[in-house]
Amino acid sequence: GEFNMTRTARKNGQYFMCLTVPPTEVDEIAELLLIQSVIVNHKYGQESVIKKYPHLRALIKGKSIDPWSTVKIAAIKGINSTQFSAIAKPPRWKKDIYTHVITEQAKSDIWVQSWRRPMFGWLYPVCDRNYSVKGRTKLRLDGYNFNSTSYLEYSYLNDHSKFAVAVNTSLFCFSSLNRGSTQFHRGGELLCRDNETVAGLFRRTVAKVEVCDATDPSGNPQTPNRTWIRNHD
Repeated sequence: GEFNMTRTARKNGQYFMCLTVPPTEVDEIAELLLIQSVIVNHKYGQESVIKKYPHLRALIKGKSIDPWSTVKIAAIKGINSTQFSAIAKPPRWKKDIYTHVITEQAKSDIWVQSWRRPMFGWLYPVCDRNYSVKGRTKLRLDGYNFNSTSYLEYSYLNDHSKFAVAVNTSLFCFSSLNRGSTQFHRGGELLCRDNETVAGLFRRTVAKVEVCDATDPSGNPQTPNRTWIRNHD
C-alpha cells in the first residue's frame, strides 16, 4: 500500500502514535477520556464486551462521570510491557499543564510544540520557576527526501502538532493541548514515555526556541534582539 499526504497535511503538520494495549488497560483509558469530557463522534461496542468495562460503556453510551477538578496521571502498559504515563486534564483544572505538570514529570526544562496563535491566548515562556517552558519557533527534519545529508527547516506557523520534550532528561509527550490560555477551559490529554531514543529524536527537530523575554508568538523579544539557536553538529 501507499500513503498520500493531503495538501492540508503538507501545510500544517501533525503527529500521531498508535498504542496497542492489553484488555486490562481498556477501562483505565476510558476513564481518562471521560475525565477530559471528550466528544466521541463515532462509537460502537457490543454490549457483551463493554459491560465488562464500566467506563468504556459510559463513554460509548454518551454518559458522563462526576466532574474532576484535578489532573489524573495513570500508568499505562503497552502489549509488550512498554510503560507510558497518560495524563488527563479536566476542563475544571484551569492551568497550563506544561508549566505545572509536565515539567515536574520530566524534572527538566521542556520545549513545547503547539499551535501558537494570539487568538488562542499565546502564553509567555516560563523562565522564573525551577524548570523553564519554551515553545519551539523553527523545526528541523534531518534526512529530508531520504538523503542523509539534507534537511528541511520550517516555521512553527506551519506545524499543527503538539508535543513536549525534556531538555535534560528522557521524557517525551504527545499532546492534544496547545499551550495557550484558551486551553485552560477545555479538557485534554498527554501520553508520555520515558525513553532517551525517542526524546533525542524529537529534540533534534528543535532548530530554534523562544527566548525568555519573548513578547509575541514568534518567540522573539522586541529589544534586545536575542535568539537561541540549536547547534546540530
